[in-house]
Amino acid sequence: EPLVWWAARKAEFPALSQMAFDVLSIPAMSSECERVFSQGKLTMSSQRRRMKSSTLELLLCLKDWLKNGTL
Repeated sequence: EPLVWWAARKAEFPALSQMAFDVLSIPAMSSECERVFSQGKLTMSSQRRRMKSSTLELLLCLKDWLKNGTL
């Protein structure tokens, strides 16, 4: 399990492990991408229009990682 391996070595390789999490979190199927876009639309409500794209990306990644037990 690559994500578990990188999580165990996070302190030893902080930048590389973050990059591994980003790369290994890329969905293999388009249906997952569609789900993420739907979640983004729900997160980016009319009250949050000024939210930066980087903040939205962080929120969606955190939500997915928590859901999948990565974090």
